[in-house]
Amino acid sequence: MDNSYAWYDSNSLHLRNELQLFRRIILNHPGNVCIDIGAHFGYFSRGIAEIIAGTNRKLICLEPDKINFSCLKKTMGQLPKKCIIELLPFALNNIDDEIEMYESDTSCKHTYKDTDVAFTVSYKVKGVSLDTLVLRKLESCDKIAFIKVDIDGSEAALFSGGIETLRKHKPILFIEFSPFMIRKSGQDPEKYFSMLNQEFHVYWYTNYRLKKVASSDFCVIEQNVKNGITDLLLSYSEYLS
Repeated sequence: MDNSYAWYDSNSLHLRNELQLFRRIILNHPGNVCIDIGAHFGYFSRGIAEIIAGTNRKLICLEPDKINFSCLKKTMGQLPKKCIIELLPFALNNIDDEIEMYESDTSCKHTYKDTDVAFTVSYKVKGVSLDTLVLRKLESCDKIAFIKVDIDGSEAALFSGGIETLRKHKPILFIEFSPFMIRKSGQDPEKYFSMLNQEFHVYWYTNYRLKKVASSDFCVIEQNVKNGITDLLLSYSEYLS
């Protein structure tokens, strides 16, 4: 990685450790397709592409922010080896419809109104559910191995619009978790966390380690991250790193 596409955290130890975890998952979990939902400038997209380069694995990246998408295209250019990549300027949604992108005083545009700050509608983008994305973009022989999700509190839309796909493909998901941002999007983070635990084995990625958690651990996680963000790994079976 270099500073042309290592954004706010630069090329930090934290990001490098996450990429090492991604490598283990992608190379060991069954499947040939990776999906980056909320690809931003493309740090992780580029890292995943370099992991799968020269193989028959595929990478699909979604990024609805126009400025970020322009950066993403540059980031994903000139890979050293052939790689099957598709970049889509779409927003992940629970239904297939146009969706408004809202701008506020935060660094990224959101698909929901942040009522705590002043906001404006920037533009509309195509919204697509995970189920529809897979129907349109994957072949019958494809199997999703890994999904990385970073959509600033809108993660519930992934599950309400993609649970059929998730249950069929049983990928491993690496997903941001911020009770603070989830509340901003109009969702109840504790109910959301309980839903995750009903559907998956849930692991909290903390101090560069995976810790198995349950619904009852919500308060502990929320207290530790407060208004910040942490990461969860979701798997349909016990994850052995």
